[in-house]
Amino acid sequence: EGAGAGFAALMGSSDFDSETLVAAESGVRMLIAPWLLVDVSTFVHSYDNLRSLQQGNAYIDSSMTIPLFILPLSFANTMEGTSHGLEAATDILLGDATRLRLHYAYLDLDLQDPSRSVAAREEGNSPAHQAYVNMRHDVGQRLTLDGSLRFTGRLSDPDVEEYTEVDLRLGYRPAPEVE
Repeated sequence: EGAGAGFAALMGSSDFDSETLVAAESGVRMLIAPWLLVDVSTFVHSYDNLRSLQQGNAYIDSSMTIPLFILPLSFANTMEGTSHGLEAATDILLGDATRLRLHYAYLDLDLQDPSRSVAAREEGNSPAHQAYVNMRHDVGQRLTLDGSLRFTGRLSDPDVEEYTEVDLRLGYRPAPEVE
């Protein structure tokens, strides 16, 4: 007789350890001119004992009214890896009423799981490239017009194509503390 329903049973583990990170980061933030701020940083990270899920042996529990197919999963520390990248941003004042912000981020994430556990798919959930442009203009004392353009690179797990997003916003301030 077959199982009536199936469940994944997530279990704790007394062998689970803290994840570890060794990080090297460097950056500079400079006010080049009263109207120009530049911020650049780089990093290299090494990860060990990252969270993963170990699959146990599946079984059928017939102690209930309907037999249940159970797939036990427990937390483990089998993943490791590295990442490196950079971020660059600039803030430019284009007169008294207009501000331009530019931002770019690059991430190279490389995770391995030698035990081939049912690992969390962090690597595929992080785009390699992201970019952002925002322009804000104060139209008088009560109105603000914002325009933003954002690019996000492709994700591999889940499979999401790269995309670009445009936002426009008109803000109104009837009083200094209300918008």
